[in-house]
Amino acid sequence: MGQILPPGDYTVQQPPAPPQPTAVTKIVFAGLQLGSFQTLWGVGRTKPINNPPTHGNVTQQPGAPSTFVFEPIPLSGESDNLYCMRQLVTQVDPQVLAKATNFTQSMWVQIDNPANCQAFEFDCPTPLNVGTMGIQLLPGKTSWSVRAFDYTIKSWRPLSGTNFDPTLLKAGTVVTAEYFCDGKTIEHKNVTINNVKIPVTYSQSCGATLKPRLNAAFQLDATGDAKAYKVALNNFTLTLQ
Repeated sequence: MGQILPPGDYTVQQPPAPPQPTAVTKIVFAGLQLGSFQTLWGVGRTKPINNPPTHGNVTQQPGAPSTFVFEPIPLSGESDNLYCMRQLVTQVDPQVLAKATNFTQSMWVQIDNPANCQAFEFDCPTPLNVGTMGIQLLPGKTSWSVRAFDYTIKSWRPLSGTNFDPTLLKAGTVVTAEYFCDGKTIEHKNVTINNVKIPVTYSQSCGATLKPRLNAAFQLDATGDAKAYKVALNNFTLTLQ
């Protein structure tokens, strides 16, 4: 038996349109090596010590590539090091920065004498937290490898499967690191060396919140005998999305 409806407008309404996906802004900082870097001198900290007042010297020559002639000095059993940083936070909309979760750093790097280098690091501090997304290229007896810093135990952790021939650095090679950071967790996703992508999947807590920041940085580390070396960088790029 059919149902009798009272008079009225029974026009069939179209269902509401599904919500449109939220657009994710992608920002690329390219050619970062062309600018001037803020330099912060420090020491290789095998134990907590005060930063000495005297350090070595660095000569920057911006270009494509840019060069950095690093001339460290011996520091009473510690090793001289130099942190080179560009602050980019004023060039990004704060809302875009707060929503970004995927970050990539890439550069072509050449070290004229890898044996004089204690380590080479590059990083991108997490935009809203204490932690840092970054990797360290570390010499070994026959090969170099890649590490990430563990902020819980305050120590470096090796990333499995990342060994590579140091002659790549002497000739010049592209190194890329990919990260995920959602304000709670930092995940090192992939490391690419000389066009070989290596999944690393290393995660840790982001740590306490900070005011927004966005830096692109690298660090030159000296050996204990403080031998000089030159680094050339090109196509230094930071991408966030």
